[in-house]
Amino acid sequence: MPETTLTEGRRREYLAALGIPLFQARRVLPGAAVSEIVERWVEPVPATPISASPVSRLVLPDPVLRPKAVDVTPEPVRPTSPEVVVEPVTPATPVPRFACRLMPLGEQGFVLLDLGEFPDVVAGEVLNLAPAEQQLWRNIQRALAWTPGEAEPDFIWPRAVKGLLGDDADTARDMLSAWLKRQIQPQVRLWVFGEALAPFVTRPHRLLPSLKQLLASPLAKRQVWQQLSEPQSAS
Repeated sequence: MPETTLTEGRRREYLAALGIPLFQARRVLPGAAVSEIVERWVEPVPATPISASPVSRLVLPDPVLRPKAVDVTPEPVRPTSPEVVVEPVTPATPVPRFACRLMPLGEQGFVLLDLGEFPDVVAGEVLNLAPAEQQLWRNIQRALAWTPGEAEPDFIWPRAVKGLLGDDADTARDMLSAWLKRQIQPQVRLWVFGEALAPFVTRPHRLLPSLKQLLASPLAKRQVWQQLSEPQSAS
């Protein structure tokens, strides 16, 4: 037999690992070699299954929240239209409309009588008062012993100057002032019946309510009557 380097103990270990049963003679056979007793050989013990120990649950950390991707694509440049400046709209000033009649009272002066705000006549015509206003005016003349002379043609705005300078309030004031200046001397008294005429009369005058207002307010009629009854109040 070829010489082996395995010792008896190592051989038995390999055979036991391979599952080959080992036999030992009960008596010494003739011519057989003496069996070597190996003290350190130990009968292999079958491996016992190792019970699986409970595996502790591995707690994984929460995934790190990644910031949401931000779209950094620049917005397209839009062409800008030039800024439009809107001028504030100034409301149109209404055109003044009025008519008046200038009547001389002899030494007592003149009366400028308001004939209405919207006369529907042409320049040069004589306007007619409403019947109630005519009656009131006759009563005033009779009570004060006024004997009016021939009246000038009625001043009508803006029909009196249509197509000339304009029809605004400033032009109306200038035209009426020039018209009165041609008819009345500066020292002569002037009675103006009609508060609507006051913004257009620039010379000194005594302002009284219109005949229409006097008819609507008995109290105003009484106050005006007291003023007319005092001669010094007409200055």
